[in-house]
Amino acid sequence: MTFFQSLKNSMAHLALFFLHEYLSSDKLVARFAPHRPRISTREIMSQAEIFILESDPIMDFARPQLPNTKFVGSTAGNPPKELKQPFKSFMEKSVNGVVVVTFGSSILEVPDYISSKMVSAFLKLKQNVVWRVKLQSPDPGEILTSSWVPQNDLLGHKNTKLFVSHCGMNGQYEGMYHAVPTLCLPFESDMPYNAQRGVAKGFGLRADIREVTDIQLLALMRKMLEYKKNVQKALNLYKELYKLPVNETAFWLDHVMKYDGAYMRSAGQNMPMYQFLALDVLAFVAVVKVVVVVLVYKTCRCCCGLCCG
Repeated sequence: MTFFQSLKNSMAHLALFFLHEYLSSDKLVARFAPHRPRISTREIMSQAEIFILESDPIMDFARPQLPNTKFVGSTAGNPPKELKQPFKSFMEKSVNGVVVVTFGSSILEVPDYISSKMVSAFLKLKQNVVWRVKLQSPDPGEILTSSWVPQNDLLGHKNTKLFVSHCGMNGQYEGMYHAVPTLCLPFESDMPYNAQRGVAKGFGLRADIREVTDIQLLALMRKMLEYKKNVQKALNLYKELYKLPVNETAFWLDHVMKYDGAYMRSAGQNMPMYQFLALDVLAFVAVVKVVVVVLVYKTCRCCCGLCCG
């Protein structure tokens, strides 16, 4: 990142940190565990013996981690189940391949100016399209529309060639798990971040669906079909390292229940943030430097005054 990008990123992280501090409350404990002592969510996290994250350095950016932070991959991607109608017959008849298009469960309706250019691009593809959307298909033989689709099972089908997605975390992992390149069309929340890491890792491309034209969208989808090799390599690495994330998660939960996780805890969990980041030490060093500079300046000025009259 450039300096200003890094500054913006740091300010965003600080804002999230202070928001978490502000929203910290004991209401969750009172509601879901009334028999337990009432402590805030911040205190729960500070006492945690293990943190299990659905992430990994294959999909995400590598980062330093403490011993009690375990990356387990994602539980989203799973072996595909047999498709039911009408998806089964549509996938099997699509000998040139299929493009799966979904924007998640929360985005089922899209504005006309977006849907029209998407339809225009889809009809120019030689592949057929399965599209999760509340919209009547303009050509049911080439575009199958539905308000619900078995996303993981479709991505695992041998005829699926491309995934066009809003780039939610689960969908992104499902695409990688089945070695399907992903064209990312992010909207909000974590989607732009997920899209950026997908591009950086070579798993796909990204675009703004509100600004891209139908011709540009078509060109992006055609180019995306060449990304199979990168995603296949990531899948092989992922399966070798993580195997079944559910089993990995269960192992660490059982391990902590049996031995407790105190030996993995960092002392930093019990420190205030300013102390964990050594801000008090940095402030002390800065003050000492300022005092030394001021003393040297005054001494030099005094000496010059005496020597030069």
